[in-house]
Amino acid sequence: MSYCFVGHTPLSGRYHGPQELFEKLGPSLSDLKDLKSTFTELIVDGKRAVALMRATAHAAHGPYTQDPAIFVITVEGEKIVDLLEMVDTVMIETQCFGKKLSAA
Repeated sequence: MSYCFVGHTPLSGRYHGPQELFEKLGPSLSDLKDLKSTFTELIVDGKRAVALMRATAHAAHGPYTQDPAIFVITVEGEKIVDLLEMVDTVMIETQCFGKKLSAA
Protein backbone atom coordinates (compact mmCIF):
# COMPACT_ATOMS: atom_id res chain seq x y z
CA MET A 1 0.00 0.00 0.00
CA SER A 2 1.16 3.51 -0.78
CA TYR A 3 0.05 6.40 1.44
CA CYS A 4 0.51 10.07 0.54
CA PHE A 5 0.04 12.85 3.09
CA VAL A 6 -0.16 16.20 1.24
CA GLY A 7 1.65 19.43 1.91
CA HIS A 8 5.02 20.46 3.26
CA THR A 9 4.54 19.64 6.94
CA PRO A 10 6.87 17.39 8.96
CA LEU A 11 4.30 14.63 8.33
CA SER A 12 3.96 15.17 4.57
CA GLY A 13 5.30 12.66 2.11
CA ARG A 14 4.68 9.29 0.51
CA TYR A 15 4.93 6.19 2.65
CA HIS A 16 5.07 2.60 1.42
CA GLY A 17 3.41 -0.07 3.51
CA PRO A 18 1.78 0.05 6.91
CA GLN A 19 5.06 -0.44 8.80
CA GLU A 20 6.71 2.66 7.30
CA LEU A 21 3.50 4.65 7.79
CA PHE A 22 3.23 3.80 11.49
CA GLU A 23 6.97 4.23 12.13
CA LYS A 24 7.05 7.72 10.57
CA LEU A 25 3.63 9.09 11.60
CA GLY A 26 3.03 7.19 14.82
CA PRO A 27 5.19 9.33 17.14
CA SER A 28 3.58 12.60 15.98
CA LEU A 29 0.04 11.26 15.92
CA SER A 30 0.39 9.80 19.42
CA ASP A 31 0.42 13.41 20.70
CA LEU A 32 -3.23 13.79 19.62
CA LYS A 33 -5.39 13.18 22.70
CA ASP A 34 -9.08 12.31 22.68
CA LEU A 35 -9.06 11.89 18.90
CA LYS A 36 -12.59 11.53 17.54
CA SER A 37 -13.20 11.03 13.85
CA THR A 38 -16.38 10.54 11.90
CA PHE A 39 -16.75 9.72 8.24
CA THR A 40 -19.43 12.04 6.87
CA GLU A 41 -19.63 10.94 3.24
CA LEU A 42 -18.35 8.17 0.99
CA ILE A 43 -18.42 8.43 -2.80
CA VAL A 44 -17.48 5.31 -4.77
CA ASP A 45 -16.83 4.98 -8.50
CA GLY A 46 -15.38 1.67 -9.61
CA LYS A 47 -12.10 1.02 -7.83
CA ARG A 48 -11.79 4.57 -6.46
CA ALA A 49 -13.52 6.18 -3.54
CA VAL A 50 -13.52 9.58 -1.87
CA ALA A 51 -14.19 9.66 1.85
CA LEU A 52 -14.92 12.86 3.77
CA MET A 53 -14.15 12.87 7.47
CA ARG A 54 -14.35 15.24 10.43
CA ALA A 55 -11.76 14.86 13.19
CA THR A 56 -11.22 16.64 16.50
CA ALA A 57 -8.56 16.18 19.16
CA HIS A 58 -6.39 17.96 21.69
CA ALA A 59 -2.97 18.55 20.13
CA ALA A 60 0.30 19.59 21.75
CA HIS A 61 -0.39 23.28 21.03
CA GLY A 62 -4.17 23.57 21.25
CA PRO A 63 -7.44 22.26 19.87
CA TYR A 64 -7.16 20.34 16.61
CA THR A 65 -9.91 20.10 13.99
CA GLN A 66 -9.92 18.71 10.47
CA ASP A 67 -13.24 19.42 8.80
CA PRO A 68 -13.14 18.01 6.27
CA ALA A 69 -10.23 15.68 5.87
CA ILE A 70 -10.47 14.10 2.44
CA PHE A 71 -9.21 10.65 1.51
CA VAL A 72 -8.91 9.41 -2.07
CA ILE A 73 -8.72 5.63 -1.94
CA THR A 74 -7.76 3.22 -4.74
CA VAL A 75 -8.67 -0.44 -4.34
CA GLU A 76 -7.48 -3.45 -6.32
CA GLY A 77 -9.21 -6.71 -5.51
CA GLU A 78 -10.08 -6.44 -1.84
CA LYS A 79 -7.04 -4.37 -0.83
CA ILE A 80 -6.36 -0.65 -0.58
CA VAL A 81 -3.35 -0.01 -2.82
CA ASP A 82 -3.18 3.79 -2.63
CA LEU A 83 -4.44 6.32 -0.11
CA LEU A 84 -4.13 10.08 -0.55
CA GLU A 85 -4.99 12.21 2.49
CA MET A 86 -5.77 15.91 2.09
CA VAL A 87 -6.06 17.99 5.24
CA ASP A 88 -5.65 21.52 6.57
CA THR A 89 -1.85 21.63 6.80
CA VAL A 90 -1.89 24.95 8.68
CA MET A 91 -3.80 23.21 11.48
CA ILE A 92 -1.05 20.58 11.63
CA GLU A 93 1.76 23.13 11.61
CA THR A 94 0.24 25.38 14.30
CA GLN A 95 -1.54 22.96 16.64
CA CYS A 96 0.71 19.90 16.37
CA PHE A 97 4.12 21.52 15.85
CA GLY A 98 3.62 24.95 17.45
CA LYS A 99 4.63 26.98 14.39
CA LYS A 100 3.30 30.52 14.25
CA LEU A 101 1.75 32.14 11.20
CA SER A 102 3.35 35.35 10.04
CA ALA A 103 2.13 38.09 7.73
CA ALA A 104 4.96 37.73 5.23
